[in-house]
Amino acid sequence: MGPSGPALALACRIVLAAVLTLAAVAKIADHRVLPARLRAMGIVPPRISVAVAAALPVVELAVATALVTARDSALPALVALTLLVAFSGFLVVTAKRAVPCACFGSVRTASSADGPAAILRNGLLALAVVATGSVAGARVGGTLVVVGALLAAVAVRSLRRVA
Repeated sequence: MGPSGPALALACRIVLAAVLTLAAVAKIADHRVLPARLRAMGIVPPRISVAVAAALPVVELAVATALVTARDSALPALVALTLLVAFSGFLVVTAKRAVPCACFGSVRTASSADGPAAILRNGLLALAVVATGSVAGARVGGTLVVVGALLAAVAVRSLRRVA
């Protein structure tokens, strides 16, 4: 992976953990209406929508925690990648419906990326593949530079959307 590989892998883990944490917190804040949104999206049967709505943020927080604490294992990154593929699959299925994605709860529903844009976002979050690399030897400075570059890229993209 090269000399900056460990820093890149760790930075990707941190970014993925932050995104999963944001999504989980938004779902927790939106817990009263989330089951109905999941039913409206048609991705869960009505009888289990409450259980799925409760389990989703727990799973996201567990994976986010594992990404930054189980640094010697590729498993958390592979689980994160599996979640992103599953979430993208749900987005593909619901892209033709007029129901906003409940990905980030009501925090982002009004301006959330739906359909192709949301699928592209999840594809970019497939940084989980890079995060499967070894983080052994990652230095704080190098990791912070990579995290900063990733956050700057997100900020520039967000500013372009607003302008």
